[in-house]
Parts: sequence; C-alpha cells; structure tokens
Amino acid sequence: MKLSQLLFVVILFVLSSACTQEYVRTTKITLTATKKIIPSVTASATTPAPTILPTGTTEPVKVLEVDPEDLRGETVQFWHIWSGEAGDVVEEMVQMFNKSNQWGIEVKPVFKESLDHMYEGVNRAIEAGDTPDLVTAYLHQAQTWDGERELVDLNIYVDDPQWGLSSEEQKDFYPVFWEYDVRDGRRLGIPAQRSGMLLYYNATWAADLGLEEAPTTHEQFKEQSCAAAYANRLDEETGNDGTGGWIVSTDHAAMLGWIYSNGGDILEPDADASGEEVYNFDNPVIEETFTFLRSLYDDGCAWFPESQYPDKEFATRLGLFSTGSVTGIPYQNAAFKETRNRDQWIVMPFPSSVGESTIDVYGPSFEIMASYPERELAAWLFIKWITAPEQQAKLIEKTGSYPLRESTLDYLEAFSSRHSQWAEALKMIRRAKTEPGFRSWSVVRWALSDAAKQLFKYYFTVEEVPKLLEFLDKTAFDLHVGPEVSGVYDTPTFTPSPSLTATITPTPSDTPTKTPSPSHTFVPTKTLTPTATITPSPGAVSKTPPR
Repeated sequence: MKLSQLLFVVILFVLSSACTQEYVRTTKITLTATKKIIPSVTASATTPAPTILPTGTTEPVKVLEVDPEDLRGETVQFWHIWSGEAGDVVEEMVQMFNKSNQWGIEVKPVFKESLDHMYEGVNRAIEAGDTPDLVTAYLHQAQTWDGERELVDLNIYVDDPQWGLSSEEQKDFYPVFWEYDVRDGRRLGIPAQRSGMLLYYNATWAADLGLEEAPTTHEQFKEQSCAAAYANRLDEETGNDGTGGWIVSTDHAAMLGWIYSNGGDILEPDADASGEEVYNFDNPVIEETFTFLRSLYDDGCAWFPESQYPDKEFATRLGLFSTGSVTGIPYQNAAFKETRNRDQWIVMPFPSSVGESTIDVYGPSFEIMASYPERELAAWLFIKWITAPEQQAKLIEKTGSYPLRESTLDYLEAFSSRHSQWAEALKMIRRAKTEPGFRSWSVVRWALSDAAKQLFKYYFTVEEVPKLLEFLDKTAFDLHVGPEVSGVYDTPTFTPSPSLTATITPTPSDTPTKTPSPSHTFVPTKTLTPTATITPSPGAVSKTPPR
C-alpha cells in the first residue's frame, strides 16, 4: 500500500470516528458488588433486614450525613442495556428489590438498546439538565461525563463504615476488574460486566489432521493453521478453497490479545518523566506481532470472512481457529447445533512467543450521576443489592459473562459443569489484562482496528508494517491530546485522487492461494484427546443484545 493511500485512510478515520461504538457482542451485562443491604445471603429476599452497623456501635455512623429515614420514598431512575431473557431477569430483580428493601426505595428501570444509545442519551440528558440516577457505560464514556463533574466518586460509598464494603468484600472482586474504574484517585464506577477475547479451536478437526494438542506458540499456531488450509485445498470440495486456517479478526480486542500475549503493550511512560502513560504502537513487539499475522495471511493460512461473526464458518470447518469472546460462547454453540456438527471445540488464549499467554478483558460499569445525597445513596444501595453474588449468578447464567467476584462461583457450580468452554475461559482471568483507561480510547481503539484491516488488505505488504505502525502511533497521539495540542490542523491536508480510495475486503476467493509447504506430512489418523471435556450447550441461545 502506498504511503498516500494509508495517509488517506488515517485522515478518513480521524474525520469519521467521533461517535462512540460498543464492543463486539458485549452489550449483555453482568454485575458485582459485595456487602449486602439485606445482610444474609441465604435469607429470603422478601424479609426486611435491620440497618447494618459497624462492629461495636449501637447507632448508625452518619459519615454520609444521611438519615436512613430520609431514604424513604426515594425513586431511582436506572438506565440499563439488558434485553431478552437477561432483561427479564433484571426486571424481576428490580421488582424484588422494590418490594423488599427496608427503605421503601423504588427503582424504575429504563431499557436502552445499546451502549451507544446509552452514551448519546446521557449526553442529551446532561444538556437538558435531567439526568438518570444510575447508568452503565465504559470507562472512556464515564470520563467524558466526569469531566463535567456529572459523576459521583464512589469511594465515599465503598469505604463508608455504615453503607460501604468491608476490606474482605472488596478483595472478593478479581483485582483486574475492581481496580480498573479508579482514575486519579476517583472511583468512577463499579464493574457491571466483563468479557474477554479468546481463540476458539476445533479439537475434533485437529485430531483428524493428526494434531495432538492445542498450540501454545506462534510457530505451532502457524503450523496447525497451514495444515487446515492445506487440507481444505486438497479435498474434493472447491467451495472451501482459500479457507481452513485462522479466520481473521481485526477487532481491537483481538489485536490486543495478540499484542499482550506476545509480551507487548500499547502504553509506555511519558518521556517527560511525569509518570503518566502515553500510547506507543510503534515498538518492536507490536511490529513482530503484526509481521507474524501478515505472514500467516501471505502463506494462505488465514482468511477474511464476510460475516462480522463467523460462527457458522467455524462450525462448518472453514476455520480451525476463530476469534470470539467469552460472551460469544453460547452463539458459537448454537451454530454447531444449527449445522448439526458434533465436532468438539474448546477455548484457548492467544499463542505466545514469550511464555504464558494473556487475554484482553473489557466491559461496562455502573456509574451514579450527581444529584443530591439521598438519591445518590439510594442508587448505591440498589447497586449493592443487585450485585450480590446470588443476583450476579442469575445474570451470568443468562449472559455467559465473567463473574466479577470469586464468591459468585459458589452459585455457579451447576452452570460451570454444563458449560465446559465457559469453565475453561474462567481459568484465564488470572492472566487477564485491561484496556487503556483513557478517555481517548473511545476512538483510538477504532484506529487500532482500522490499522489491522489495512494489515490484511490484498495490496498491503509485510515490508510496510513499520510505516503502518508509525502512522497508527501518530494518529493515536493526535486523538489522545486533541488537534489543538497535536498541531494536526497546522498540517496541510492531502487530497488523494479517487483511484486511491479503494478499501475492498477480499472474499474467500480473493485470498492468496499460495500453497504452503508444511515441514511434515499431515496424517489424519491420530486421535486427539482434548484437555477439557466439551459438551455442546443444549437448547436455543437466549435472545440478548449483540456480543
């Protein structure tokens, strides 16, 4: 790809990426919190409970200067994004809280179609001066509102001796989830849902190809991808030529998964020794990662699907590997059932060239909009109740997302035994890494995705990887500091000719047909014994928002 072409793509991106979009198939939500307003986990939800007092006290400690009686009759407008069966569960739990809470607080749920609609709706509400009380959003969205001091610092509730969470309860959260929403000392949110990006691996097909176990290194991954692509070229079918290896994903979470697993990062300390981090895409580890992925494509061992979610392609042996989220597992199981394919498939982290693999995790959190003390406390009390382990478990059973607290697993033993891929994905939480906590990440993530699309264009060459990363790095800087600081407005605008604007995504037939030369002969006689027992999920997948 010519330099002028890439520059044009970057300019188009900067001009078109003002809107915030949601993550891949992750609008489903799960919840978390700890110390209960209704103290007993096993007690009936309809049984009123006395106010919880700190040990050794006989009267409420009014650190928040709110008398419990002043909470009576408070109404909380709650904007959420659950739909389908998950939405039904949320509505039921809201009604349960309304009927059982000892303060007479009433929560009024309002459904939003997506996190995009949530973000736009809150922005309009701020302009109108009539905001909801409780919302769900990503950290980069929340930082926009906090810049106007529209959000409550939740530290005052988390650490409050009467209404807050004990140190044990806070430690019950997985640290990678719990610590993410704290920025510059302010807690902007409480985790509401977390998912992660993984690789899906057809273990049965791998066994038929004579492959004994899932790959853990880049070399093994390429060898197996090429073996599957080679097999599809040599069979009697012609419609699957050019497929078979890794089904390419250019989603930013997938690219972070590859980068993180290769020991890389997209942030580094600022050179001015301020202690702040800045984006750094132009570094040797990312260059090595991008080069590996492009070489996989050039050797015909990776191909671009036409579908955004290639569940069917993976379920019909058009890919030995596919990329998907934790919350996407039910969709993939449904695709295997729909295609009547009894192949066993497993989840795995991205291969690593440096050791233990790492996965990228992400998701929205709960934020409380500023109003007045009684209303804000009422919203916090609802968060605590609905994010208790037993409530959280009900939502996980409908969304398939990660638990946010270890104690929630006590309520998910049966679910885990029925969903082997989810149980395997659960083991990867300890190796998880979060995305940048910058407000600018709302658009820089799409710059990363756009760069990944360019990486796999038919006209791109592996020699152009350094220049691609140089432009990505500059774009990230401009988006992070803003045009006034970056000086982007001071740079003459390049206007390419129409002939340079093509961004055609090749169909499978456009995929390079170079036949790989495997280092060994693939004999489909060995039997693969998966490391985990895979049982396809029965029944239809519940109707939920996009992953």
